Amino acid sequence: ALAEGKDALGRTPLHLAAGILNPAFLPVFSRLVRQCPQAVLTVDASGATPLHRVIRNDNIGLARSMLSRDDGRAMMLLKDSHDCLPVDLAKSEQMRRLLVRD
Repeated sequence: ALAEGKDALGRTPLHLAAGILNPAFLPVFSRLVRQCPQAVLTVDASGATPLHRVIRNDNIGLARSMLSRDDGRAMMLLKDSHDCLPVDLAKSEQMRRLLVRD
């Protein structure tokens, strides 16, 4: 399936979608997750999951969507190849509040 494909850097469509900040894209992202739920835990060549990328790009809507999943808190415990947890990549105060509220 398309949602499972990877490019030369190991990025899935979810990794790439993490950089799209338009809120209108959220339904497309959600569909990708439904089609391939295990892709949320896939790491790219830099060890980043889609959640790492969502947080790095300060994409509040997608972060909220990903964290609302049953495995959302588990995603928060995955470190990238630089030993960073997703929360370590938060740039805005709004993102930090979202990540530590639960």
